Amino acid sequence: MKQTRLLRILAVFVAALAVSFAVLAVMAAPFLFGTTRPATVNLDSILVNVSTDKAEYAPGETVQITATVHNAGPATVTLVYGDSCGDRIWITDSNGTFLWVEPGLDSFCLQVIGNVPLAPGETIVSRFAWNQTDFTGAHVPPGSYQAVYFAHLVEGPVGADAWISIRASG
Repeated sequence: MKQTRLLRILAVFVAALAVSFAVLAVMAAPFLFGTTRPATVNLDSILVNVSTDKAEYAPGETVQITATVHNAGPATVTLVYGDSCGDRIWITDSNGTFLWVEPGLDSFCLQVIGNVPLAPGETIVSRFAWNQTDFTGAHVPPGSYQAVYFAHLVEGPVGADAWISIRASG
């Protein structure tokens, strides 16, 4: 059981490393092959927020997580994603231990570039549901947990987080 968990975690890190190399190759290609590099996207006007539907949860209750990416600037910003998974949410415990991720460990993210234009004032909303379990499927104990959202963009990740409280039963 522990070997399977370790292999899954290792697979996530290897996949992240592969995506990083692919993004680096895409960014370096214009310089290596003599073409002009596109203008750098300014992410200063992008506001990211993460929230949950409740302040506190009973053990086993599904946590509804909402992440928003908002363009607060005067011009359209094109978000350039570095893989097909796009947005992600991680759950960690109060010690920073990685417990759960969506898309799941069994998801394969293709190394593709995806452009998503975000007009001035426009907001992208992503929703996630966490059933208070870890990678092994075991329910987590009462306590504080952090939901960390990020969008894996070529220009760099953008993200935010929110804390989740699971109360003791009774």
